[in-house]
Amino acid sequence: MKRREFLKVITTTGVAIAFKGCFPTLSEEPDVVFDGSESDAGKISGLWDKLQSMAKTPYEQLKVGLLQNEETKILRIWIDDQGHVCFLDGETGQGGSLRFGWKKFSPSIKFTDSDGNILMDGKNEMEYAFWGDKQAPALAAIDTGQWFLWAIEAVAIGLGVWLVAKVGVFLLSALAFVAFNLMVLALLLAAGAVIYATAKLFFGATGITLDDVKGWFLGKVEDINIFIRQVAEDLGG
Repeated sequence: MKRREFLKVITTTGVAIAFKGCFPTLSEEPDVVFDGSESDAGKISGLWDKLQSMAKTPYEQLKVGLLQNEETKILRIWIDDQGHVCFLDGETGQGGSLRFGWKKFSPSIKFTDSDGNILMDGKNEMEYAFWGDKQAPALAAIDTGQWFLWAIEAVAIGLGVWLVAKVGVFLLSALAFVAFNLMVLALLLAAGAVIYATAKLFFGATGITLDDVKGWFLGKVEDINIFIRQVAEDLGG
């Protein structure tokens, strides 16, 4: 994270800096806690106003608690002043951001540092294609729901790698649902702002609109739960 961005995060959260390190000491209670149960879907649907506010207000943060085995891991998520979704692990101090990419034949989700460089998992780049190296499907035959599902899976896979599999797939699915919706919402609300070429390709191919995102959030809780469960099942949960 760049110094300028780091200082903004500190200012907006009021956190203290440890004397011997450069990571913030995070003590606030989470805004929402996911525990992998069906109630997570209802919690997500209640975040719409918060995510709208975050998409319009750079560096406003959402503190997400992931409860597993009676321990809660806290992740902080926000939008920077360029419209990128950023995240910070309160336990390790590690952070990054989500961006659209294009990997061979497929759109992808990239996990990057603040300069846009792809993060590494050992020797592997943390970029996750929607359908791998296979030939692209007939785009006209893909509905927006399927695009949405693929994207959430890509985000969930990356989050699982980034968190070193410390949380279960249902928690990853719920977190990915929120993160990807925020990512799309921030870009769609950036009226008149520069949207990067890869993001334009994604929106052009998928046809996803602000109404679609709003519909998923404000639709039936059962529908959100189906998305979360489907992603978890596809990830092996």
